[in-house]
Amino acid sequence: MRIDYDDGFIASLHGTEVARANVSGAVPGHTATASVNHEAGTPEEFVLSGAASLLRPGENVLAIEGHN
Repeated sequence: MRIDYDDGFIASLHGTEVARANVSGAVPGHTATASVNHEAGTPEEFVLSGAASLLRPGENVLAIEGHN
């Protein structure tokens, strides 16, 4: 996954967390702020190969929760 974010995020595939950056201890859906300042402008790559088993035939839902 390639993402350009400010300040943090949690990514979930079908409701299962698959990646996060700069958000510590937060549970998706609850109020939390990013733990570190991170300015957008340089996309980062996150390897999601461990999430391959979550993929389903047909449509898949990847949700990104932004934290500032």
